[in-house]
Amino acid sequence: MAFDGVPHYSQFSYYRAWGTPQTAAWLAYEFDAPKIVTKYVLLSGGFDTNNYAGGAELPVSWTFEGSNDNKNWTILDEEANIKWTTGKLEFSIDHPQSYKTYRINITKNNGASGQKVNLSIHEMEMWGYAPATQTPDPVDPTPNPNPTDPTQPTGDRAILTITMDTGLEKEFNLSMKEVNSFITWYEGKQSGSGTASYAIDKHDNNKGPFSNRKDYVIFNKILTFEVSEYSTK
Repeated sequence: MAFDGVPHYSQFSYYRAWGTPQTAAWLAYEFDAPKIVTKYVLLSGGFDTNNYAGGAELPVSWTFEGSNDNKNWTILDEEANIKWTTGKLEFSIDHPQSYKTYRINITKNNGASGQKVNLSIHEMEMWGYAPATQTPDPVDPTPNPNPTDPTQPTGDRAILTITMDTGLEKEFNLSMKEVNSFITWYEGKQSGSGTASYAIDKHDNNKGPFSNRKDYVIFNKILTFEVSEYSTK
């Protein structure tokens, strides 16, 4: 019921919610494939006003966690003694990673006890995107009389096009060594290691009296990227 996509939380709206008589419990959602969640939203079934005090059954302390095997969980966000001043609360993930299952692990409610429902969430939303994937180039059905090793790159340079989560495209003309370095950083950060940003040399786009200019891209702002190889020989 917390994932039915019906976000009503007004005074006169009938609503359905996930609830339990326990004062501490967890609620999880498993996707068909891993996703990168950048923020999550909790909605209550009460009033959405500036003076909203929150129901006694609402969660106030919890951790938001991710897992790929439903056994080992990584804490992505931690909140304590949250005040429900509105019927909708949003929480950003500072260091999002790719997981198939996400859960909110609640350790404290808003004071309810001895009721049929002591812990409740009307609606839980998760916002983000699927991990970036590279689409292979179409295969030419015509046999090549001089086949080359398919594991080796066919060019020594490439156009790296990075699409940001805002829709902005950044294009860089780089050597394959630079492109591979970027991919290594991206895959490392996706698995949980490395810096949050990556510096890309602007080379021919270095305009002005500068000895060097770099463009820093932020990992959790990258939506997808494309590598188009070419040869200078």
